[in-house]
Amino acid sequence: MEKWNAFQRALKESIGDADFAHWIKPVRFVGFAGDSLILSVPNETFSQVLGETFLPALKAAAAAAYGRPYGIVFAKVEESPVKPAALPLPDTLNPAYTFDAFVIGESNQFAHAAARAVAENPAKAYNPLFVYGGTGLGKTHLMQAIGNHCVRQSGMRVLYVTVDSFYTDMVNSLKNQKLMEFRQTYRSADLILLDDVQFLTGKKTTQDELFHLFNLLHEARKQIVLASDHLPRDINELQERLRSRFEGGLLADIQPPGLEMKVAIVKKKAEQDGNPMPDDVCLFIARNVRSNVRDLEGLYRRIVAYASFTNQAVSLACAQEALQRVLDVESTMLTPKEILRTVAHYYGLKVQDLKSKNSAKTYSFPRQVCMWMIKRLTHLSYPEIGKLFGNKHHSTVIYSVEKIEEIRQKNGEVKKALDELMEQFQ
Repeated sequence: MEKWNAFQRALKESIGDADFAHWIKPVRFVGFAGDSLILSVPNETFSQVLGETFLPALKAAAAAAYGRPYGIVFAKVEESPVKPAALPLPDTLNPAYTFDAFVIGESNQFAHAAARAVAENPAKAYNPLFVYGGTGLGKTHLMQAIGNHCVRQSGMRVLYVTVDSFYTDMVNSLKNQKLMEFRQTYRSADLILLDDVQFLTGKKTTQDELFHLFNLLHEARKQIVLASDHLPRDINELQERLRSRFEGGLLADIQPPGLEMKVAIVKKKAEQDGNPMPDDVCLFIARNVRSNVRDLEGLYRRIVAYASFTNQAVSLACAQEALQRVLDVESTMLTPKEILRTVAHYYGLKVQDLKSKNSAKTYSFPRQVCMWMIKRLTHLSYPEIGKLFGNKHHSTVIYSVEKIEEIRQKNGEVKKALDELMEQFQ
């Protein structure tokens, strides 16, 4: 094996860490046949890519390691007398992100069901799947749960990548004259998970490259999953041809969790870590995070660490001590911008729709709801609220606030909707 290790070292130095990890690690040494080196590969795609892209480097590495020139012959795994080790999870997948670790509630049950369907029937259930929702609500968790499931259950080649990473890979490949290798890496995937799609804004060349990749993968019946903070139609400067393709599959949204779900998330995390938490502590954490699941986990970890450092059991008093300074800062952070964004998302509008002069009920009612919430949740005066909505007169704001309160007291459905909205800021 010493010469095989030397062969691998020479290849890694020749083609770089990324290509080595993708294409060479799964390859296994079988033996010799005349003047050829026999290598086992997982599938036909590997044979094609290695033969077209890396054959000169493979021959050079073989000559350096084994002392004379050798040809290279590829054998698929099932043809090889040597059974290769199972392919590892891609480095970009976090093995902790599984379906079992995902807390399901009303706010995310549709997205969860869609993700499970895709994981169990890739390229057959929904292709593409487009998951959207605010920051920190679990989009990345669901995407990677799909990837982990597909790798473990069927050995699929999975690539999880953010738009920024895709852009960086593409730029580097252009600079190093390796564009075909870049394309082959992505096109050889069985499942592509593309995160942070909202950052395609302004990246024309990236959008062009992604358009062609999307078409090739879709035509080859390979699964595509995308995630974004916004719906495709709300992503600025997104090419219409990409927008139509993103919306051509299934759109699944994730809403901010309610209070009960936030408590469940904290309890689940504590149980997974072997740090069971009293119910009153879980409730305390949940009430002090408005919507972001990552913030829930951050406060939970701070409490666990504080209890450990101070040699005390986790209790409500301990949690209050641990979070005192954090919550003093956080309590001042609720802004009208957050309320505007939450209300707009709830009613399927854009923030600019709430600020517009459009008097249609589709816009005017959510606008009045937003004014009512800002008045209840902040210290802004009526004139200050009016300025947020295109310098509306303070009397208009007063009328809106009083009208919503009146409807709330008389209409059960409206009261339920308002309670759901307010709960997101508890």
